[in-house]
Order: sequence, then structure tokens, then C-alpha cells
Amino acid sequence: MKRYWLPITLIVVVGAMIALFALANRTEPTTDAPALLGDKHTDQGQKHISPGESHVAYNSNLPSSGPHYDRATTWGIKDGAIVDETLIHSLEHGGVVIAYKPDLPQAQINQLKDIFAKLPASSRFNEVKAVLVPRAANTRPIELAAWTYTFDLDAPDATKMLAFYGSHLDKGPELVP
Repeated sequence: MKRYWLPITLIVVVGAMIALFALANRTEPTTDAPALLGDKHTDQGQKHISPGESHVAYNSNLPSSGPHYDRATTWGIKDGAIVDETLIHSLEHGGVVIAYKPDLPQAQINQLKDIFAKLPASSRFNEVKAVLVPRAANTRPIELAAWTYTFDLDAPDATKMLAFYGSHLDKGPELVP
């Protein structure tokens, strides 16, 4: 038994050293997925509520998740305000909301409409899944939202708006048109 003691000890010590070296040099797995553009917010859930029903305060302005009505608005350019609880349902379907302060100069509103016209259709549903809407509650001139993400602008910027839309399109928790 004594003649096996030294080889067994050496095997255990070398094995422990290899294990410690492997653990010390371990790296986190990387992913090829690009980071999504915008500010990330905690998901506040998908609870459907009735019109007028009270709910928790949203953790972002423009809201990007949370309690909302059970009907989305149709995609497109809107001339009048739409309540946040309806807009959130559109985000849940993987769309993007582009909201602007109603007092934005008409030239900038026209720029937003021109940019909106350049948004590509969803490859899954063959339609542009976005809403352009005036919103008095904006804290910045232009605010974009997708499910759990927001992005604010002081002026229309086609490159940034197209990038936000493209990186968040069809990424909501319910993939429907």
C-alpha cells in the first residue's frame, strides 16, 4: 500500500491544480446578439386592465411595459392622443411607439412623418409595426418605446430612429400583427 501512496498523492495534487487553474481562467460565455438600442427598464408585466382601472405607476415615461388595455391601436400615424394603456398593448405585440410633444414645430412633425414612411415592414407580418402619435406627457420632444426599452431625442434623427425600430421590431412578448 505504501508504494501507491506517492503516485496517488501526485495525481490528486496535479488534478486539484488543473481544476483551480481552469476555474480561475473561466470566462463568461459570449453571445453574438447585438445590444439593443435604448434605455432598458424592468418588465412590469402584461396584465390587462379595464379602462379607468387604477394600476401601479409606470417605471418609464413613455411607458414600455405594465398594466394596459386589452386592445392595441392600429399601426400608423395618428393625429390625436392615444392613452398610454392602449399604446403599451401595441408594444406587447412587438411594435414601436414614436411619441412627440404636440407643440413640436410643424417642420419637425413633417420630418417624423417622412422618417415613419421609411420604416421597413416586419418580415414576419409584412406590415410596419409602429405608431407615430402626439403625446402631451412627453418629457422630451421625441420619445420612442418598445417592450421594456425607451429612447429619447431632442430632434428627429432618421438614423437613430430607424436603428431603434429595427433592433426592437417583433421583440415584444406577444408576436402577433
